[in-house]
Amino acid sequence: MDNEVRHKDLIFSILIKKESNRLLHLGTGFFIGYNGLFSTCGHTFRKIENELISNRFENLYIGFSSKESSLLR
Repeated sequence: MDNEVRHKDLIFSILIKKESNRLLHLGTGFFIGYNGLFSTCGHTFRKIENELISNRFENLYIGFSSKESSLLR
């Protein structure tokens, strides 16, 4: 049971903040390293690469699934 809970905690949503503080779900990722290294599919960022660079990644968030959802930048 502990492994199931731990695996769920490693998966997160990748979100980008658009106009009017609207969040757009880009895809999901999962942590593969203790230093914050994560994996996701290439298409998750490919379409918005220029936007992320021009905004210095300030509009990129990750969200964890829980009873009390939280966003991290």
